[in-house]
Formats: sequence, structure tokens, C-alpha cells
Amino acid sequence: MANYESVTRSNYFHVKDEDAFSKFMDTVSGDDMHCWSDKDEDGNTLHAFGCDGSIYGVPNGAEDNDFDLFLSELQKHIAPEDAVILMQSGHEKLRYVTGFATVITSGGIETISIDELAISKAREMLKNIEYSPKMDY
Repeated sequence: MANYESVTRSNYFHVKDEDAFSKFMDTVSGDDMHCWSDKDEDGNTLHAFGCDGSIYGVPNGAEDNDFDLFLSELQKHIAPEDAVILMQSGHEKLRYVTGFATVITSGGIETISIDELAISKAREMLKNIEYSPKMDY
């Protein structure tokens, strides 16, 4: 039996409050979490994070980690003019490769799947809306 292996990484983005964001990130649970910072062209601090695996979420008060709560709490920290693009890809041996991107702004959260994007593009290119490939083995 194979194990799912993944990596997760965000883009660099601006936050509203550096200290509040840092405290929030201290509550995030994931496999070997890392945080980075950089500067934009105006010298403002940019933040990014990722992990060698999956982000499990933040505590929800019931001793569990909640990924949806992580996203909604992260949303509160993002500067209004910026977005977090959180990308995860993974595989289980060569049975399948999958991934998704979650785009988080101060006004919304949307997740897109690379599987769905690829199938949609293939249907468009083939001019066959019923095209449905087998994607795993």
C-alpha cells in the first residue's frame, strides 16, 4: 500500500498586520511547516509559507485541526489589494498525480483542481464535452 506524498506552497503576499499574522501562523499545523519573508519593490514585507506535505489546519476548539477554519482565518490577514495562492500537489506512487490551487483574497476563497482544469482544456481542444479520461490506476 502506497502513501500519499505532497508539497504545499504559497506565493508571496502582503498582510495587514505583521505581528498578528506571525501569531496566526504559529497556530497552523502541517508537515514540516516553513515561513519565508521578502521585500517588494517598495521595501514592504512579503510573506510566504509552505510545507513538505499537507497543511492540516488550525485548532477548532475540539482538539482537531480544521483546514476550512485555517482558510477563513488566513483570509482575515491578507491585505485588501493582494491574494494568497496556495498550491498543493501530490501523488501516491504512480497511481495518480493530483493538485489544487486555492486562491484566497479578503473578499473570497476559491479552489481549483488541476485535474478539472486539464480535462476541461482537453474537452475544449477535442471539441468533445463528453471526453472523460481515466486519470488513476
